[in-house]
Amino acid sequence: MGIASERSGNLENALAHFQSAQNPPENLGVGRGMSMYDALAWFETAETLSALNRPDEARQYYQKIIDTETGIALWGGQTPLTYYAAMSLRALGREAEARERLQALENFAQHNLTDQMEGSFYTSKPAMIVFDDDPKIVNQINGYYLLGLASLGLGNVQEAEASFRSVLSRDPHHWWARFQLSNL
Repeated sequence: MGIASERSGNLENALAHFQSAQNPPENLGVGRGMSMYDALAWFETAETLSALNRPDEARQYYQKIIDTETGIALWGGQTPLTYYAAMSLRALGREAEARERLQALENFAQHNLTDQMEGSFYTSKPAMIVFDDDPKIVNQINGYYLLGLASLGLGNVQEAEASFRSVLSRDPHHWWARFQLSNL
């Protein structure tokens, strides 16, 4: 609803929705500061605050994303949160750091696509395998999605679109790839 309000130009309403999304009902299993839904709510809040000419408040959200990604990165590897951290760095005028993170994300994605990384169960790295998922396909989906984000952040929109479409060819129900495509 926040994105729809944002697209229609109703920024105050969008901001209310993005802030509300940061306090989801407990039964949804999100809202602990580590999910992509949290990152999206924080990032969209920051972007909307920037558009409303409230830079100090926006800066707090951008920094929250950067700090969260830095903590998660200590576990190893790159995640979609790396993209939002890079975009936050860019919004704060730290272009060199943003580009560095996006290139690291791109390298990690390429590694997912070219190496035969094996997944483990649930919370293990590099890939989470549930039940009978093929680790190779899971790595391809993750690799193409991360490559799409890196390409998007680096300004290579056609490459990003191709990567997101590659995700959907392997997993037609991948909400995040559909979301990114809808924003292109």
